[in-house]
Amino acid sequence: MNLNINPRNLHPIAPGKKRDEVFLRSRFKHTLLWSGKSDTRWLRYSLGLGLPIIVIWAAVGSYVILTPKSYTSEMTLNLPGAVSNSNLSLTEIGQASTSSGSAFASNTMSPKVIYKAIAMSPRVLGNAAKLMGSKNGMIAKPRITLIDETSILEFAVSGPSPKFAQASAKALLEAVNQQLDALRNDEAERRSASVEKSLVSVAANLTATQERLVNFQRTARFISADQFQNITNNSEALRQKTGELKAELERLEAERKSYSKILGISASDAAIALQVQADPLYTTINAELALAITEDNLNRSKWGPNHPKVVASTARVKSARTQLSSMATKTTGKIGKKILDVLVLTGSKDRAELFHSLIVADARAKGVASQLTEIEKQTSTERNMIQSDSAVAAELSALERNHKIAEAVFSSALARIDTNKQDIFASYPMLQVIAPASLPVESSSPKLLYALAGGIIGTLLVIIAMTLAWIRQPILRKILKSV
Repeated sequence: MNLNINPRNLHPIAPGKKRDEVFLRSRFKHTLLWSGKSDTRWLRYSLGLGLPIIVIWAAVGSYVILTPKSYTSEMTLNLPGAVSNSNLSLTEIGQASTSSGSAFASNTMSPKVIYKAIAMSPRVLGNAAKLMGSKNGMIAKPRITLIDETSILEFAVSGPSPKFAQASAKALLEAVNQQLDALRNDEAERRSASVEKSLVSVAANLTATQERLVNFQRTARFISADQFQNITNNSEALRQKTGELKAELERLEAERKSYSKILGISASDAAIALQVQADPLYTTINAELALAITEDNLNRSKWGPNHPKVVASTARVKSARTQLSSMATKTTGKIGKKILDVLVLTGSKDRAELFHSLIVADARAKGVASQLTEIEKQTSTERNMIQSDSAVAAELSALERNHKIAEAVFSSALARIDTNKQDIFASYPMLQVIAPASLPVESSSPKLLYALAGGIIGTLLVIIAMTLAWIRQPILRKILKSV
C-alpha cells in the first residue's frame, strides 16, 4: 500500500492530546488520498458506476411496467358567496326576519377548506363507493386544489379506467351533496328544536295574558281601550260642538231681537199673526178690505169727503176692518188689534220679508237651544263616565298591550321556525358545477416521461460522482496542503 505521505507535512509528536490530534489528521489524509492498487482501479470504478445505474434503470423499468395504469377525471366546482335576506311581516301580529351573511365574510374560516375536509372524509368516500355499487372499501382519495382569491375548487379523481374515473368523480360529487344536505337538515332541526323549546314558555305567557284580559273585560263597562278612547274623543267633539252652538245661538238671538225691534212685535206674536193669516176667512175679508180701500182712494180722488160715494166706500172699509178685528180678537184674544195692524202692514213687500225673517230666526234659535241642551246633557254624562272609568281604562290598556306583545312574540317565534327551514344555505353554501366530471383520454400514471427524466438525472448524478472520485487526488492534495 502506497501512502504517498510527504514528510514535510508531518508535525513533531506532541505529548497528550496534541499527539492524538496529529494522528487523526494523518489517518484522515491517508483515507482521502488512498487509491488502492492501480491494476484494479478500472474494475472498482466500473462496478461503482455500473451497479447504481443498473439499479436506477431497473427501478424505472419496474415503475413503467409494473405500475397499473390510472386515469384521472377532473371537475371544477364553485361556492357562491351571495348574501340572502328575507323579511316576513304580519299586520298587527308580528314580524320575523332572516339575514344570511356571505360565507367568505370571515377571515378566520374558509368554506373551501371545510368543503375539502368534507370531500376527503371517510364517510363521504365510503358513500361514494356505495353509490358506485361497491359494498366494501372506498374510492381513491381525490386531489383537491383550492384556487386562491376565488371560491373555486378543482377536483381530480383517479381510477383504473376512464369511465370508472368519471363515475367516481360523479359519485363523489353526489356523496358530498348528500353530506351537505344532511348537515343542513341537522342544523335546521337543531335550530327549530331550540325555537320550539322556547315556544312552550312563550305560548304559556300568551295564554296567561289572554286570560287576565278576558277576566278583566267581564267586569269592565267596556271591553277595549279603544272604546274608552272613542268616548274621550266624542266628549271632546261635543265640547267643541257646544261652543259652536252657543255662538250660533247668540247670533240667532241677536238677529231675532233686531227683527222684533224693527217690526215692533215679538216673535211669538209674529207666529200668531202667521197663524191668523193662514185662516181662509182672513183671506176673504182681507181681499174685501183691499177692494174697499182701493175704491175709497179712487172716490176720494174725485169727490169731497161728504160725497155719497166717498161716504159709502169709507163705510165699506170700516166694515171690513171691523170684521178683521173681530176675527183676530176671536182667534188671538186681547192682542187681536195688534195682530191686525201687523197683518195689514204685511202688504208691504219689504216688511213682509222682515216678518218672515223674524219667524225663521226665532225657529232656528229655538232649534239650536234645544240641540245645545241635549248636547250639554250628553257631555255631562260622558264627562262623569270618563272621570269614573279612567283608572279602569288605563289598566285595560296595559293588559291589552301585554297581550299584543305576547301575541307578537309567539307569532314571530312561529315565523322563525319556517324561515330557519327556508334559509338552508346559510352555513353551507350550495355547490355549483362549473365544469362537470371529464372523461380522460390518456392515462395519468405511470408517467413515462417523468420516469425517463428521473432515470437520466440519476444516471448523470452517478457519473458525476464517479468522475469526481476518479480525479479527487490532485484536487485533495492542493486542499490538504493547508491542513
